[in-house]
Amino acid sequence: MSPRKRVRSVPQGALVLDNEGLSRAATDRAMYVRLYAAHADGRRVVTSAAILAEALRGERRDAAVYRVLGGIVVEPVSRALGERAGQLIGAARLGSGQAVDAILVATALAEAGPVVIATSDVGDLKALVGDEHRVAVVPADQL
Repeated sequence: MSPRKRVRSVPQGALVLDNEGLSRAATDRAMYVRLYAAHADGRRVVTSAAILAEALRGERRDAAVYRVLGGIVVEPVSRALGERAGQLIGAARLGSGQAVDAILVATALAEAGPVVIATSDVGDLKALVGDEHRVAVVPADQL
């Protein structure tokens, strides 16, 4: 009898990273291992192109972020995503200063299955997520 091959399962949702989650993945080995585990579990690891504006500064530390980005899906910001982000800001009664956070939440809501957002801004992101029970917002340092 031959050994069984591991069969990849259907993707089980997504892990969505904000700037803090992305930065931790680039600098913290434990967070990097968590991303690897998410991939192994069949989850998509995602961020928004808008987060890159917060994470990349044209400095030496950017190299570590670029290494991590090789395993992360960077979703573009479309008109529909921008419109959804605006609706989320309005529903949460937040200001336009939360635009990048709202774009990230709109990106997360577009993912299939259960979604975990790793962030340093739990309060605002929870407000933007609202009543969407399939999306959990967790501190990036407690993922």
